Amino acid sequence: MEGDVKHLVFDNLVAFAYSDGLEEREREFLFKFAEENGIDKDYAEKTIATSKEFIIPEDTETKRTILNYMIDLAMVDGNFSSEELEMCNNFVNKLGLDASMTVLTTKLLHSLNQIDEQKMIIARKNKDIEDSLNAAKNIQRAILPSDNKVKELLPDSFVLYLPKDIVSGDFYWVEPMKTTNGISDDDVVFVSAVDCTGHGVPGAFMSIVGYNGLNRSLKEFGLIHPDEILEMLNTVVGENLNEGDNQHIRNGMDISLCKLNKRTFQLEYAGAKNSVYVVKPNNGNQNFGFTIEEKHIHVGATHSLYEIKADRHSIGANTQKGDFTNRVLQLEKGDTFYITSDGYVDQNGGPKDKKFRPQALRQMLLSIQEMDMQEQNDHIHQTIKNWMGDAEQRDDMVVIGVRV
Repeated sequence: MEGDVKHLVFDNLVAFAYSDGLEEREREFLFKFAEENGIDKDYAEKTIATSKEFIIPEDTETKRTILNYMIDLAMVDGNFSSEELEMCNNFVNKLGLDASMTVLTTKLLHSLNQIDEQKMIIARKNKDIEDSLNAAKNIQRAILPSDNKVKELLPDSFVLYLPKDIVSGDFYWVEPMKTTNGISDDDVVFVSAVDCTGHGVPGAFMSIVGYNGLNRSLKEFGLIHPDEILEMLNTVVGENLNEGDNQHIRNGMDISLCKLNKRTFQLEYAGAKNSVYVVKPNNGNQNFGFTIEEKHIHVGATHSLYEIKADRHSIGANTQKGDFTNRVLQLEKGDTFYITSDGYVDQNGGPKDKKFRPQALRQMLLSIQEMDMQEQNDHIHQTIKNWMGDAEQRDDMVVIGVRV
């Protein structure tokens, strides 16, 4: 952050911290922020010693930066207080619709915390709980990329999103790359399918942490390669969940993250446990620039499917820097790639009540290449419905397909 911006962010964080009384952990957070952002110690001490008023910035990115740090500050003790939530919303109300995503995030976190504090089971479907969860569902859907945004950035694509419960631990993320001066480049698009630990309320809470981490990696830290973003996401997840103090808590997420250059058809990919499937015509260029094991190549009558394997560890699993591999693939116009969570292939059903399995998914993807992307979406959805029959859905599901 530039000098004026970082001081503006810091002053607003101090004002927010005073909203319900400055606590020691909040004081430590503020001093750490000042140190990490090169704010003079004397300035920091003087500012923290006195209550401040909110100062509304002009540009949207600074507003979002302040709100992201507000969320981190509010979570420093693990929960939002009602005063903190009110202050967040009061501040957001002054910002206009551009900040709607972040205030919805705070509301969802507050809703989920209330549900967790009450320790009530979703399955009871008590009217009050069901109303809260339906509100949370609407909020969660609001922070996901809209259908219009996905179609604008990836015109020949589909997103199949099937939560198991009212709220979901799976989510998807679609964002244009930011240039060095902060302008969106709509010809270079990030797309990700993310599977958080659990489903329902715990999974939805993790999805907010993950969504915020991906946005910060791209918009705040300016990262441009999938492996770098996964490394930063791993750091953000660890910090938000205080992994150092809670080694027994196994929170995390599996993710496939792609970066598509629509001008050059170059695809960058990095993954934590979740692969990317690339389907190419048999008469096309099959050279990716690196070797793919034969067992990960599946040849059909007209197309071949290549599974680019992910690294075998999850986000939030004490992963060290450098543990994620960045793959660069040169695609051709008409090639298609797919990313999924594991809920689809793990769904039980069929005549023997078995899992659908990755092999069946690969065969299905090869069989639908003559369909347009909307027809593919409908076919994939109907296939899993037929497979399930009367069986209960086991997990959240997300399947994304993009034709370049």
